[in-house]
Amino acid sequence: MSTLLPHTTTTQSQSAVSATQAGEDALRNTPAGRKLLKAAQEFEAHLISSWWQEAEKDLDDRSGGTLGSGLDGLKGFAMNAVAMGIVGAGGLGIARMIFHSLEPALRRNLQDSGHLPGPKGVVDSQ
Repeated sequence: MSTLLPHTTTTQSQSAVSATQAGEDALRNTPAGRKLLKAAQEFEAHLISSWWQEAEKDLDDRSGGTLGSGLDGLKGFAMNAVAMGIVGAGGLGIARMIFHSLEPALRRNLQDSGHLPGPKGVVDSQ
């Protein structure tokens, strides 16, 4: 038999998630946040592209078919463009994980430099 959490607990957790999301959105709207997010997305796109190129190379090796060196370079650009499109549409979540893991350090750095206000009612003890 399952037990349900009281409605207030669910509402409180939804409020906490909304507050966290608002804090992350505010951080992403800073120049440093946009730069970090862009770098994380570029990393994810590069990773997807390299996985795809390795898979393609394996298929070429198995079939014995190869393209000319000019077409290989063009195919690399196409794979990078498609990978950036995949990331732009949400990707695999790697960029989000990178941003989320680095977000506390970025927040501290921006708060220390005065580019981002600290949490309401919290006094920094440093």
